[in-house]
This record gives sequence, C-alpha cells and structure tokens, in this order.
Amino acid sequence: MKKAFLILIFSVCFLKSVICLYAQFEDVSELTLQKNFMRSTFETNKKFVVNEKCSFLQINRSGTVTMGKIIMTLSTPKGNVFRTYEIDNTSDIKLVQPIDLKKNPSKYIRDWQINIKVDDAFGSFEFHITFM
Repeated sequence: MKKAFLILIFSVCFLKSVICLYAQFEDVSELTLQKNFMRSTFETNKKFVVNEKCSFLQINRSGTVTMGKIIMTLSTPKGNVFRTYEIDNTSDIKLVQPIDLKKNPSKYIRDWQINIKVDDAFGSFEFHITFM
C-alpha cells in the first residue's frame, strides 16, 4: 500500500511539472518553408508577421545543392535586407540565428519577407522560424 501511494504521488508531481512546462511554451509558434527539387529554376516571395506579443525569434536556415545555387534573402519590415544566404555545391549550410526583439522592437515587429531564388539547382532547402 505504501509503495503504491508513493508511485501515485510521483506520478501526480510529474504530471504537474509537464503541465507547467507546457504552459511556459503555449505562446510559441513556428513557420517552416522547405522544398526538395531536381534541376529547377524558380523564385518565390513569402511574408510572415511578427506581432507585438513576440519577444524573441530564432531563425534557422539550411540547405544542400549538388548543382546550381539557392539564394535566400530575408528582409525586415522596413524593407531593408536583414541577411542574404547563398547555398551552392561547395558546402551545405545550416545556420541558427537568435534575435532578441526586446532590444529594438520597432525594427522587428510587423511584416517580414523571405525571397528564395533557385537557379538551375538540384538539392533542397529549409527556412524555419520559431516565434516566442
């Protein structure tokens, strides 16, 4: 009886901590753009919104190309180029970039744009953003 009671207490405490962890992350959302392609040429523009509730962004970019190239250009809400990344067959890329939005919220809050240009390429890319 005593052993079963201890297991029940542990289970309830464990469940309570899991619920607390979930509550800490309930305002997290994610956006992923990814594509695999074989000898393709295309260009796409996508917009995403960073709202006032967001205090932190984590931007992940990755890709691999065996021929051709991929160019990813990320622009801020004011239309300024934040970063440009080129992926070619010389190396794969995987980059993680955290951004603390509390330091300068007016620079980061609102509509962002990602432009992805694929030029006669065989490979894949992934662009992933976590909003917190």
